[in-house]
Amino acid sequence: MVCIAEQIFQEEEWAILEWRDPLGLRGCGFFHIVNDKIVFQRGHWDKLTFLCTGFATTGDTVNHNTMRGHEKR
Repeated sequence: MVCIAEQIFQEEEWAILEWRDPLGLRGCGFFHIVNDKIVFQRGHWDKLTFLCTGFATTGDTVNHNTMRGHEKR
């Protein structure tokens, strides 16, 4: 999967990344960074676009962290 950064926001120990991929899937990640290491991460992505565009029709189990079904396209 290729992620293209659209927006990056940072405030003290927290950062937010808004991203998209070349096929139209979009999402964002939230990161807590302490001593230059990510100690907490949570991500959200556009499941409706994922399902409507056929990314999930490969028969693979979709792991929302790696989006394995999307990588094979």
